[in-house]
Amino acid sequence: MSAILYYAGEMLPWVLLGLPVYLIARYVRLRRNVPPRISWLREGLLLCFVLFCIGLASQTVLPELYTDQTGLHAVTVFSQGWDGRQWGMNFKPFFTISEYFTRGNAELFLVNILGNVGIFAPLGFFPPLLWKRWRKWYKTTLLGLGVSVIIECLQVFTFRSVDVDDVILNTLGALLGYLCFALLRFLYRIIDSKGVQDV
Repeated sequence: MSAILYYAGEMLPWVLLGLPVYLIARYVRLRRNVPPRISWLREGLLLCFVLFCIGLASQTVLPELYTDQTGLHAVTVFSQGWDGRQWGMNFKPFFTISEYFTRGNAELFLVNILGNVGIFAPLGFFPPLLWKRWRKWYKTTLLGLGVSVIIECLQVFTFRSVDVDDVILNTLGALLGYLCFALLRFLYRIIDSKGVQDV
C-alpha cells in the first residue's frame, strides 16, 4: 500500500500540470469542431485516460529530476554520461519474474509484478471504451505491447531499467484491462436487454 501511495504521489505533480493544458486544448478542439451533442460521460472518461497517460509517462519515460547547488537537473545519458549511473538490462524472458517469486519479498512482488500488470490495465480498458476501432482484443493487446516496447527503448536514455519481463507483464496488463472492458460490456448488454423486456 505504501508503494502505491508513493507512486501516486510521484505522478500527482505531473498530472496537475497536465490537467489545465489538456482542458484548454480540449476546449479549443470542441469549439472548432462542435459535435451535435457532447457526451459528458465520454469527456470524463477521456479526461481520466489522458491523465493516466500523463501519470504513466511521468514514471516511465520522463527523466528523474534532482537538485544541487547549480539548480534543477534531469538524469539522462546526455546530462550524466553513460558511466554517470548504473542501470540494469534484462533480455531473458521470465528471468526477473522468477527472481521476484523466489526472493519472497512481498513489497518487491507487489511493485514489480502486480505493479507492471496493473499500470497497463487502463491502456487495455479505456481505448476500447472510447473508440470502436480498439474493440478487438488483439488490437488492444498489440497497443499495450507497442507502448511497452517504446517505453523500454526510451528508458535507455533516462537510466531506468530495461527489462523484457516488463514488456511481458505490461502486455498482460493491457489484455486484462481489455477483459475488464469486455466483461463490463457483456453485463451492460444483459442489463439493457432485461430492461427492454420489462417495459
